[in-house]
Amino acid sequence: MSFAVRDPRTKKLTGKWGVDFWFKAPGEPDRRMRRLSFDSKSVADANETYARHTGRWADVDDDEAAGVTFEQAAADMRAQHTKWQRGRDPSGQKRLDWVISKLRGKPVKGVTTEDLQALIDDLKKRPVKSKRNVTGKMTGRTLNGYLTMASAVLTWSAARPKTYGTFVPPVVPWQDVVKTRIHFMTHEQQGLLIKFYQSKGWLDEVIVVRVLGASGMRWSEFEGLEPHMVQLTKTAKQQEIGWIKLDLTKTDTPRDIPIPPQLARDLRGLLQNGYSASYERSRKRYDKARKLYGWNPNLTMYGMRHAAGTYLTKNNMVGEKVQQFMGHKSYSTTQQYIHLENEDLVDAVDFLTPSHGGEEKMEPQTNVVAIGKAS
Repeated sequence: MSFAVRDPRTKKLTGKWGVDFWFKAPGEPDRRMRRLSFDSKSVADANETYARHTGRWADVDDDEAAGVTFEQAAADMRAQHTKWQRGRDPSGQKRLDWVISKLRGKPVKGVTTEDLQALIDDLKKRPVKSKRNVTGKMTGRTLNGYLTMASAVLTWSAARPKTYGTFVPPVVPWQDVVKTRIHFMTHEQQGLLIKFYQSKGWLDEVIVVRVLGASGMRWSEFEGLEPHMVQLTKTAKQQEIGWIKLDLTKTDTPRDIPIPPQLARDLRGLLQNGYSASYERSRKRYDKARKLYGWNPNLTMYGMRHAAGTYLTKNNMVGEKVQQFMGHKSYSTTQQYIHLENEDLVDAVDFLTPSHGGEEKMEPQTNVVAIGKAS
């Protein structure tokens, strides 16, 4: 049904009429049909009828499709896919909002590599205030996060030529990523963290640490927990086991995470008593403990997720099971969460350094016969 168009800033009627609906074609992805420029209601209604039957506007041509802006394409993408809505991945959505602010009025079909490079040049000028970033500049990984948002809109639009015109997405100027040491939180460190929280009377944080350490959950998954998602069942051997039932995850794949039964009871009790997760609160409390124990500034609460993948692997859990437990789409991602401790490398000393006890592992040496100098 057509509607009168209002100015988004003043909310006053513009005198134009608009049509906005999703066209559903068999075997094709749904696409949004939206125009806000019809001169009368009758013209808008006629165009809507035509578009609902054909998937095209009566007067559409490549020039009009080419005029769809980057901002409108991004809005269409967000509206159609739940993973791009503002409630998901807040930091990613903030980056997308920033990219839109820079490319807002530019036709999505006309965005070039130079435009994307200009975004990067602008970002590089922004100072970064972080104790963990001594350079004061955005890292390549962060810059690529912005490029990922821009690339997603461009790729999505290029796959829908009837709406956005026929074009090939530009080459993305991906930035080099300097690999840094990733720190995972050992069981000993988790124990010290719990001890510190107990001394402060922060018993809710004690449960948070125990749950994150035992489940390897992402914080975004943890803060979305509700009491009904924590359950207790029995195995075929009548062993009681707790479960965290996740329906909404980063990869849009539901998964069940087993945890100790008593921990499940503690977690459910915490949630039933009105506990509301706050990353900012938990991070500030964690930072107090980190400074007290003198831990590396790069060791964050996320280190408990890395620890889960590491300890499962060290205890010989099969790779596919670790992948499923962590909720990764591919095992290559899981491998990034598996870290060796220095203790795991100690055996190398015996194998590679004979003077350190490795002599008995080596073959007995034969007698060396001195060879005289040739005359």
